[in-house]
Amino acid sequence: MHQFIGKWITDREFYRLTPRNVFHKQLQPVELPCTEHLDRHVLFRRRFSVTEHVKTARVYISADDYYKLYINGRFVAQGPAPSYHFQYHYNVIDVTDFLQEGNNTVAVHTLYQGLINRVWQSGDLRHGMILDLELNGAVILTSDESFKTAPHTGYRAESTVGYKTQFMESYDASAPEVGFEAPDFDDADWSYAKLHQCDDHILAPQQSAMLTFEEILPQKTEWQENRLTVDFGSNYVGYLCLSVKGRAGDIVTIRCGQELETDGRVRYQLRANCCYEEPFILREGESVLDQFDYKSFRYAELTLPEGCEITKLSMMVRHYPFHLQAKINPTYEGNESLRRIFALCTHTQEYGVQEVIQDCMEREKGFYLGDGCYTALTHLILTGDDSMVRKLIDDALASAFVTEGLVTCLDC
Repeated sequence: MHQFIGKWITDREFYRLTPRNVFHKQLQPVELPCTEHLDRHVLFRRRFSVTEHVKTARVYISADDYYKLYINGRFVAQGPAPSYHFQYHYNVIDVTDFLQEGNNTVAVHTLYQGLINRVWQSGDLRHGMILDLELNGAVILTSDESFKTAPHTGYRAESTVGYKTQFMESYDASAPEVGFEAPDFDDADWSYAKLHQCDDHILAPQQSAMLTFEEILPQKTEWQENRLTVDFGSNYVGYLCLSVKGRAGDIVTIRCGQELETDGRVRYQLRANCCYEEPFILREGESVLDQFDYKSFRYAELTLPEGCEITKLSMMVRHYPFHLQAKINPTYEGNESLRRIFALCTHTQEYGVQEVIQDCMEREKGFYLGDGCYTALTHLILTGDDSMVRKLIDDALASAFVTEGLVTCLDC
């Protein structure tokens, strides 16, 4: 167990807010307004110097609701996995290869979603970030009021999808905070962070693994005038990676879906009650899309203004670490139908399981106890890894503070 030296820091919007109780039994709903502090993207930066040879380096970090960590302009990791505030997860990350002797910069993109849903414990007015950076066994940097902070104005919430599961994102590549993770970014006009005066998190190390990422290239593309349809070959969970050259103010319309209509268009109105349509507002020259929240899709449909050019297109897929150990019984290896079923099921396990077992990756993203029992046990049988089973049991038992009979959906 790491004893943090760093403090929970936030910005002026959140530092005096008192946490509120969002928990209740399913049949005893509590009406809590969620009209303020919605979809807040809060950035943190800190420059520091390393004066000795980097042998080993670790970051201990957590954020509420979520963070993406960068060091010296490079993406490091994101987290934590959903958990209750009284056993809130922190991550331990090896960053030896990210540091250098001399000047360094750590940058953190945090999100406070502000909705009460099945994804995580949000809407409770708890926001912030805590960090310790350890070099060669000694802590050399801690989160405090020397960190600079600013809201990211490039993100504007569109409609919510599913059961108020996530905001569709309007991303403006011309926002002044774009590129905030770069060491030479000018943060002179940013404010200093504030210590959270009402923080009540009790931290615990995340025992489950962190996400792994892989880039998937399009399997098929088809142009129809100014509209490009992209097929990534299978359904995945992740983020569209897109770079476009164009004029300032041009808008690329992005539609994602899991299937095609009969006319070949992408069905972006999902059967799961999600409308996957988002605008991408360009800057002058080349713009890089940076969507924060993830979606579940196979197809993308891009409608471009005249004169725009796509310079990069792929999908960054995220999933829980998966190393297949199980095999089909040799007796049935020649059964092609069985082999296809096995391949489909293992693909679903490999790419479907996220930081928690979810009932679905779009409508609810919920860590359901019932669904989790089947999926977690299957994951264990296929991989030999029991970490997801352990998280399911731990988080289910922790929900007894809501009701002794436990709750159906965990960590929310």
